[in-house]
Amino acid sequence: MNNANAAATTMRLIVQDGPQWTDVMTAFATLATSVAAVVAIFFAWCQLRQAREAAKEATASAIYRSFLERALEYPDFVAPVSSHVDTEKETFRFDRGEFRRYEQFVDLMLTTFEEMIKIPREKRGDDFVLVNNYINGWLFDHRQYLQSKYYERRFRKMISDDLWERIQKATDPACAEKPATTGSDR
Repeated sequence: MNNANAAATTMRLIVQDGPQWTDVMTAFATLATSVAAVVAIFFAWCQLRQAREAAKEATASAIYRSFLERALEYPDFVAPVSSHVDTEKETFRFDRGEFRRYEQFVDLMLTTFEEMIKIPREKRGDDFVLVNNYINGWLFDHRQYLQSKYYERRFRKMISDDLWERIQKATDPACAEKPATTGSDR
């Protein structure tokens, strides 16, 4: 009977030790699941961030294409002759309707630049200095309208502080001539 008692005692120890081992395994499984969940959340966050950046780039490209289409449609608005823009009478070449179209063109131009500015510098495939010169060249061409009290009073609050600062620098009356651009800028 000694052998039978020894076997029974051994079985009792295994059964008694069993729950401790399963508790360890349960704790390990819970920890592993938690770690996997955190890793999954991190990767989802990274994917979401990349998707947002891609959306910004796609939006900027779409608006830019629309802007270029309007530039082809309204070539007089691209680099307007100063005498054509009269903000006091709200006319473009003495026409109020043309002035409203010109305002829409400038609005699309500024919206395009707002979207271009939102793209992180490191994400741009082009030379950042060229992009800045490109934007500044357009702003300079529209300085008479953008510097007017009319524009500031009606539209200043609709653009970002960053773009407003760019407008102020690019259209500074102290600038004697248009910023240097390369032949491929426009």
